[in-house]
Parts: sequence; C-alpha cells; structure tokens
Amino acid sequence: MNGIKNITMYHIYDSRGSSTVECQITTSNGIVSSIAPGGASTGKKEVASFPNGGVDSSLSIFNSKIKKEMLQWEFGKQKEFDKFLHELDGTENLSNIGGAMTTVLSLSYAKASAIEESVPLYEYIRRLTGTKLSIPYVLGNVMNGGRHAVGGPDIQEYLSLAMGKSARESVEANYMVHKVIMEKLKEKGMKAIGKGDEGGWVTSLGNIQALEVLSESCNYVREQGFEVYPALDLAASQFYNNGLYRYREQTVDGDGQVSYMVDLADKYNIKLIEDPFDEDDFDHFAQLTEKIGNKTVIVGDDLYTTSTERLKKGIGKGSTNAVLVKVNQIGTLSDTIEFIKLATMHKYKNIVSHRSGESCDNAIAHLAVGCGAYAIKTGVMGGERVAKLNELIKIDENRSM
Repeated sequence: MNGIKNITMYHIYDSRGSSTVECQITTSNGIVSSIAPGGASTGKKEVASFPNGGVDSSLSIFNSKIKKEMLQWEFGKQKEFDKFLHELDGTENLSNIGGAMTTVLSLSYAKASAIEESVPLYEYIRRLTGTKLSIPYVLGNVMNGGRHAVGGPDIQEYLSLAMGKSARESVEANYMVHKVIMEKLKEKGMKAIGKGDEGGWVTSLGNIQALEVLSESCNYVREQGFEVYPALDLAASQFYNNGLYRYREQTVDGDGQVSYMVDLADKYNIKLIEDPFDEDDFDHFAQLTEKIGNKTVIVGDDLYTTSTERLKKGIGKGSTNAVLVKVNQIGTLSDTIEFIKLATMHKYKNIVSHRSGESCDNAIAHLAVGCGAYAIKTGVMGGERVAKLNELIKIDENRSM
C-alpha cells in the first residue's frame, strides 16, 4: 500500500477566532485534510490542546521532529499509527506535542487510508469499530447559554433531539425548531440578543422561561409531523461550587439537583440530559439514571472526556446510559474507537459531538455513521455546523441509492 507523499501543517483559526491547526496529507490518489476543533466548556481530564507556547510551538515540534518520521508510514495501520503518536509525545495528556496536533494527524491518516482503500471514511471507521452502519438522530443546539453565550441562561445548551426517518427529516425538524423559537419569543414580547458560539439563539430569559420556549417550539414542530423533543446540556460543572449548583433562580445541592432534573424531565418531556452534575460526581449521575434512565438519555461528557478509564468507573457505578464522543478530548481516532467499543459493549448510547470552536471539517458525520451512533450533536446554524449536517444527508442518500 502506498504511503504519505507529503504532509503539511497550517496555523489557522476556528469559528470562534481561536488558533488551531490543519493537517494536509498528500497521497498518490489525492489530498486530504483535517482541522482540530476547540472547546470553550472543557472537562478537566481532557488532553492538552497544545504544549506550552501554543500552536506555533506545536508546529515547530512537528516540523523538526515528527514530519520526517511520518513520511515513512504506509496507510491502513490506524492503531499502530496512533500508538506511534503517543510514543512521540511521551506524556499521558499529550502535553508535549498537543492533542490538537495528534487529532489532526490521526484523522488525516484515517482519511488518507480510506482513499487508498477506495472506501468512504465511514466505511473505514466501521471496519475499525466492528459495528453496523446506521444514520444517527440529530441533536441541534437551538438556544445557547453558559460559556457559549454572553447574557444567556445558566444552562449551556437548549437542544432539540430530532428522531426522523432520514437524516434530511431530522435536520429539517431542527431547523424548524430554531425558526419557531424566534417566533415564540416575538409572541411573548421578547427578542433574541444574538446567537451563541454554536448558532443557537441567546436571550435574557431565565432558565425555566427558556425551557418553556423550547418545549413549546418542539411541540409545535411535532404537530407538523416531525418527531422532535426537548433536550438539555447543562454543563453543570460551570455553575457548581462548594457542593452547590448556583442558578440565577435558586441554589441546590446534589440531591436537590437530582430532584430538579427529575421534575424538569417529567414536566417538559425532556428526552436527553447531558452533564447535569459536576464532572467528578459519578454518584449523583447514577442516582438520576436509576430514577429516569428508562425514559431519558443521561449523557456523560465532562464526566468521561472520551476516556476509557473514566468510562470504566462510570460503568461500575451505573452513572449514565450514554456517552458523548469527541476525538480531540482524547487525541486519536484509535483511542476514540476503544471508548466507543467499551460503551457499546455495555449498551450505552454513543453520541458523536462537535465543539464550540469548529471548522467545515465534516469528519464527525462519518464517525457517527461508522460507529452506529445513537445521535450526532452539532449546531443548527452556521457554515461550520451545516457542513456536518449536509455531509450526513449525503451519506444517508448515497447509501440509499
């Protein structure tokens, strides 16, 4: 099998205007590229995005120490290649060369290998995961708060979970919810004060007022024939301090937060709740999952940070029934696949996710299909979000032909 003809790294910018890296690999059959996303709300256990000195330091290390060795590699050896990246770095959290660098190298190598094998990227990933291909449901970020928006609610993301019969139907449902929210705000004499990092509306509404608007909007779109439901990503670590969750309307402890989530799920028909507790509070996650996990998807993101070691602890405690998957949290595709395999083995739902700082790289659409994910989580508006959605639609329709 042919190997890498050339590899080039670039210092570029993501959708938030933050520095990131792009990797381009030249093969005998073409050029592939990958761009590293970045998160505003990050878990403490995520790998380091960059070494000390930032992007330029990472690029300097690549050009002086990594590029020459990479040119020796043939394609189709994903696990060995990703192990090679870990060995080059030599640290547990990839702090020497940076998780953003290893992410783009790993994903670009996968894309190049897929080209050399003459298969779509999702099929290349399916062969690695050993799962059945499927088109995921779509989680759309329709209202923003927390660290993704200035002046919005404490809750970070108000989501619509579209469970369409096709990718196009799910995407359209979330667009409708996004548009209806604006109309609902006008009806109530309110207005959006802008859009957040991920394209969701930002309002000065309180947490419950915003949830009511989301619920009404999903109800309206369901009446039009679309299966779509409210969902939340609280990113609760962001407003947790000294054992308490501090909302603008109230302050509750861990047990109070469990009761609060149960009440909201029941009242507003919430189908999915992500990160409702602090990222180290495995026990309260487990309490909530025991109470409503039979009807609500309870997702760990900051809780797990795509780490198999963290997931093993969660499985042991029964903390959740679903996981969020982000390649750049762990740094390589192979590590991500091991995480997905472990979750799947224990019947946890996999949800492949974007980050708040994104690009038009559409790899996560292929990852979601290739690992048989329950859902893909991305924004509804913005070119960097739409790129993933359009790719998902094309994958779905091409597979149906």
